[in-house]
Amino acid sequence: MRAESGAQKAAVAAYDQALDLLERCPESDLRTWAATLHNRGQAMASSGNIGGLRAAVLDYEAVLQAIDVGSAPYQFGLVSHSLGVAYSSLAERLPDESNQLFESAVGAFESALTVFTRSDFPFQHAMTKHNLGVALAGLGGIDNLRRSMSCLEDALAMLDARLHLQLRKHAHATMSEVDKALARSCPGLTHAEHFVHLLAEVQALERRSLLRDRFGRLVELPDAMRERAFSELALAVLDLGPKRAQIVIESELGVLMEWPNEHLEVFLRAQVSANASLGGSARQAADMVLDLSVTGALSGPQRVFVRDFLYSLGFVRP
Repeated sequence: MRAESGAQKAAVAAYDQALDLLERCPESDLRTWAATLHNRGQAMASSGNIGGLRAAVLDYEAVLQAIDVGSAPYQFGLVSHSLGVAYSSLAERLPDESNQLFESAVGAFESALTVFTRSDFPFQHAMTKHNLGVALAGLGGIDNLRRSMSCLEDALAMLDARLHLQLRKHAHATMSEVDKALARSCPGLTHAEHFVHLLAEVQALERRSLLRDRFGRLVELPDAMRERAFSELALAVLDLGPKRAQIVIESELGVLMEWPNEHLEVFLRAQVSANASLGGSARQAADMVLDLSVTGALSGPQRVFVRDFLYSLGFVRP
């Protein structure tokens, strides 16, 4: 109550006393101790000054050394998120150290997301995605801005305007700043185009992770919205050039094989339609990329299934 009323010093003193009692009690529960230390860290961080934030970081790190995601998953996610917030706040106050601090914030938020998944903790997932987006934007560079954009899109998709109005407004404001920064570097590109360019640049493990997050959201959309979203991605891929497009489509196929066939079929219809929107040699080149991607990504029965479905759409192997 002291922390909530703004009595930061009194709150910290109370948590100090509680921690002293817990440490002198051999029967005290580890989770109770961890929660108390986490709360003390939050009280110290609430001061907003550098000393308080650094002290909070030490408390959060001490908690994370004592617990793990297996023994106390929710607590692990909560403390990891608080650690990321503290690092981001320090980065804003210490410009000379901002790059290292934002990198630490990114790592903490990514740890929190191992617990705060879309399905299990939707609000915490959205909040963490937003804060991860802020930290990535703070790092700067075109790839990090695109990562930030992707995180913010995921966050906004999860936030209900009726229940989370203020956070939605904050997320929209953050997205606006990221959009401006992207427009300065790559004017004229859509969000879908930025996303596929990011996919083409990153390593395979990250590319699949990005696609799982994106497809996990898209497959839950109503049919018309889902088809439109897949069409936007399919059209965007065509601008990458053959080599980069094949890299992306192979990963898309590999990830979509993890979902029911209906979602894979929506993707294939969208890509065939996008290819058909091209003319002459450009369409032939796009069809060649799609065919090579099927060969590269799939094997055995999966390849046969996909090729048979493509034939049913009128696709002719080049």
